[in-house]
Amino acid sequence: NQNGGIYNLPLAANVEEQEATVYGKDALEFNIDKGPIFEWVVSLAALPTDVAELYFGVCNAYVKGRLVAADEGPTAHAFFVFDGSGICTIHTDDAGAVDNNAIATGVTLTASTTVRHVYKIDMTTAADVLFYIDGVRVGSATTFDLSAGSLSFQPMAACYKAGGAGVGTLYLDTFRAWSKR
Repeated sequence: NQNGGIYNLPLAANVEEQEATVYGKDALEFNIDKGPIFEWVVSLAALPTDVAELYFGVCNAYVKGRLVAADEGPTAHAFFVFDGSGICTIHTDDAGAVDNNAIATGVTLTASTTVRHVYKIDMTTAADVLFYIDGVRVGSATTFDLSAGSLSFQPMAACYKAGGAGVGTLYLDTFRAWSKR
């Protein structure tokens, strides 16, 4: 019900496991060796509560699970993650030795159905993946190294909770991918 349409990914207050997820059906079309750049335009319509998690980025094969609380989700990934306070963190994993969890971005957002922000992951250099929010680099004190192996990714946006009465809603307006090579 928005101009141009959106993906509305809501979690209800029911006390049960729930997920609202959009992903590439495990078609891993984006190889990190080609230097892909990914961009999302997103609104946080309702911040997550209880054990709910909101995250989006790229990953290898889909795996259901709590990314933040237990690192149960996809084994290789690069995600922007939001908790109930609106704080954005970065999570990356190369499915091997390099795992970065809850790296601070310094960005805190409030819930809004109309205010959209632009999030970008630049994998031009696999050994130094860069993250941006609204054109400003974030997490710059950490080196996000995803160069181990030739990883291939798919886009993913998810609202997930393992149980509890938590809620959360993500509006996904736009996803883009391109390569400088």
